[in-house]
Amino acid sequence: MKLAERIDGERVYLIKTGCSQQLAEEVYQHIEASRKELRPWLDWEISTLSPQDYLKFLEFTQKPWTEGTGFYYLVRDKSDDSYIANLSVNEYIGKKEQALLGYWQSTARCGNGYLSEAVTVLEKALFAAGCHKIVIETDVLNLKSAAIPQRLGYKLEGILRQEIFAPNENRYRDINHFTKLAGEQKK
Repeated sequence: MKLAERIDGERVYLIKTGCSQQLAEEVYQHIEASRKELRPWLDWEISTLSPQDYLKFLEFTQKPWTEGTGFYYLVRDKSDDSYIANLSVNEYIGKKEQALLGYWQSTARCGNGYLSEAVTVLEKALFAAGCHKIVIETDVLNLKSAAIPQRLGYKLEGILRQEIFAPNENRYRDINHFTKLAGEQKK
């Protein structure tokens, strides 16, 4: 699969993650400011302790783009180019024409519908590129994260019981499995 490196929405735009120290430092500031909200849900938060750690992640994101198996974007505000969130196709399975989306948003930018708009923009690009099914998985206890697919018309296909072990909480997580099919998108 191929996706554009920049995708524009009304208020936001998605841009392929670059790989620079400056970008690592910019996003790391948002990780630092959002740790309280990230820690219960995203295990990578406990191992991202410096801009260098985040730079390693940015380096990782480059290869999947080339292979067409993963697409990592920054979400930015069109009005001032400020950082809002990360949004990605963590995995694209060509045989199934299926994309698994993941996201996290800077705490300072929550509550304005930016991430919902970004997911909608990426969803349209994925379906236009031939994707058949989009999957969003959220911890059942993360109500804010689950609100996005619910608001955007994704169907809860089920709950994957004790699907992921969360070492930062020493528990297994139950995971909501939301999906949307190409034929279910709004025109």
